[in-house]
Amino acid sequence: MAFDRDAALAPVQRRQHSVASYPQLQHVGFDRHTIQRRIDAGIWELAQPYVIRDAGAPITWESRVMAGCLSTDGVASHVTAAVLHGLDGVRRTPKPDITIARHDHVKRRQLQLHESTQFHLIGRHRIRQIPVTGIERTLLDLAAVAGQEVLQIATDSALRMRLTTLPRLADTHRTHRRRGRNGIGPLGLLLEARSSGDAVPDSGGNRKLYNLLIGGGLPEPAVEHPIIHGGRHLARADLAYPERRVAIWLHSIRWHLNHLSFELDHAQQTEISALGWRTLVFTWDRIEGQPHWVVEQVGRALALPATA
Repeated sequence: MAFDRDAALAPVQRRQHSVASYPQLQHVGFDRHTIQRRIDAGIWELAQPYVIRDAGAPITWESRVMAGCLSTDGVASHVTAAVLHGLDGVRRTPKPDITIARHDHVKRRQLQLHESTQFHLIGRHRIRQIPVTGIERTLLDLAAVAGQEVLQIATDSALRMRLTTLPRLADTHRTHRRRGRNGIGPLGLLLEARSSGDAVPDSGGNRKLYNLLIGGGLPEPAVEHPIIHGGRHLARADLAYPERRVAIWLHSIRWHLNHLSFELDHAQQTEISALGWRTLVFTWDRIEGQPHWVVEQVGRALALPATA
């Protein structure tokens, strides 16, 4: 029975979002002339140099990232890696970020290439079969290209999902530390701020609200603060000033505009209000559209005498 090259190639393409590299094609029996004939005939098309996809196959974000990795022998990194890891606060970019070893002298259109002199430290993983930098290296690389708040939100989500820990991030910071390395400074500032081991905000929105209050000159609030009375857990405030008995929540349509959450939210807030807590509830639109108003409301609540 003759060897079926197409049958051998099919599972490779299924795993790799419909793309395959020239070395993979040659491994299952296609020579360069056959590859070129199929491209000329319109059966295959080039997704990247030395990477083909079946003509007419859907071009997805994942297939573009995979093609970029195969074409450069690199790995998805920076924002692209953060998206693949499922971190909050990041969005897919038009050009996938790919990190390659320094001195490879690779140039590719439609890709954002990054050269690394410490390619051996990337901690290569695979997510949906796409080679990607490990979570600690991903956050270090993200620190080099994103603002501090984006880095905070992404790190919060990585910690919540238990993808990493602060000690592991600190180890990565030490391992990669050298003068002038992009990302070292911002990541170091974040680790220094987290050295107290405080709770991680439950969402990116809560982190933005936290930053908004601090930036507005208000005291640092407690994060994910439990409100307990008589040994019974009544509620967990997104942010709180316990000494002033001020509890703050950020409500979203996604998580709070349903019958169960609606009833529970109001019951909790009624109960803790009866115990002397002032409850403040803000929406995402308020935080984004009226940040000064939000800071003003919290400031007013803190200025009032605390009730027992």
